[in-house]
Amino acid sequence: MSTPKPIEVLFDTGHNDEVAPDEPELSKLGELLKKNTINFNFTKNPLTPDLFENCHVLVLGNPLDAAFTSDEISAIVSFVKSGGGLLFVKILGDEIRDKKLSVVENITLPYACRVKGPALVNVSRLIQGNFCGVFPSKRTNEILEPLMQLFPSIKPAENILEVAFYNPNVLLHPVASLFNIGRIEYSDGEFYLCWRWSC
Repeated sequence: MSTPKPIEVLFDTGHNDEVAPDEPELSKLGELLKKNTINFNFTKNPLTPDLFENCHVLVLGNPLDAAFTSDEISAIVSFVKSGGGLLFVKILGDEIRDKKLSVVENITLPYACRVKGPALVNVSRLIQGNFCGVFPSKRTNEILEPLMQLFPSIKPAENILEVAFYNPNVLLHPVASLFNIGRIEYSDGEFYLCWRWSC
């Protein structure tokens, strides 16, 4: 079995960004990236198409200097349109520190469900092993314990980036839809990928 190629992640540090994996409070994030064959690099240079040639994901870590040039914006847009990933981390600053606010992210809804009509929803099953991450990650247990009483299927993640990489939708839905285009078009809108019919 061949070794998978590493994912190349580029952190922008040229706009006074607050988030980078080498910061002490984000050391766990750096360790997680390395374990999962994810290479990360930093750049203080202006964002150009050349920088994105070998890049899979661009991280904008809460840039305090929001003065992106029009050329940088165009480069980012072109990168995303060509299939590149964009992770924008927004820190609430003093609100996080003083009010103890946290950001919680999970990989999907707690239930597999579809709207069937006005005020009518079909819930087919409970999603098991629903990864849920907290930012900052040091508050994971504190935040998730009460949520797990409501949703026992929640599984704590190391951080919110782990949640993003484990999200199954980017693999499950596009591929199955692509290989069923004929059936989808023939169904005249009555197509139930994964939930009623087998993928």
